[in-house]
Amino acid sequence: MSLKTVTVTGTLRTPGGQPVAGAAVRADLTRQEIDDGIVVPTAVETITAADGTFALELWPNARGVAGSQYRVHSIQAYVRLLDVLITVPDVDVPTAIEQVIDQAPYPAVSAAQAAQQAAQQAAVLAQAAESAAAAAADSAVQSATDAQSAATTAADDIVQERWQIAENNRRVLIERYGDGPYPGFDIDFRGAAQ
Repeated sequence: MSLKTVTVTGTLRTPGGQPVAGAAVRADLTRQEIDDGIVVPTAVETITAADGTFALELWPNARGVAGSQYRVHSIQAYVRLLDVLITVPDVDVPTAIEQVIDQAPYPAVSAAQAAQQAAQQAAVLAQAAESAAAAAADSAVQSATDAQSAATTAADDIVQERWQIAENNRRVLIERYGDGPYPGFDIDFRGAAQ
């Protein structure tokens, strides 16, 4: 997930109207903001082109909750070329700095609105956790079923193996001593084989 930005453009000129090339233009966020879990950078900087134009990729203050603005400034050779407050709208097209200078900041979100937004985010997270828990429960039931099946198969194998041993012992006794009875044995093997 990436942070949304809006291109804010402008041109720096000297008081005599000449374009200012190579000047640093910096935008500082007046308050810390977080947008959808991403911390918004507090400063963005660029350099003007040969014709004095610049473009800053700024986060739209309209998406914030703290009522922030950007202070955009530029100083070159100890001359203040630009120093304005702007509020960046949440739009999908480039915006000229002249259109957003000195606009009132978007109002801060009240504690109740912030609590409501937090509750909505918590509900979304709870739904995701519930889905994950249901999937884990289904997986656990399947694992238990598989384990029970494996245990039943193992028990059947043991019974079959013991039956085979008993059958072999019966055959040995019959070969050696006939049909019996066999003193010291309580098991009657004569009807066991089918």
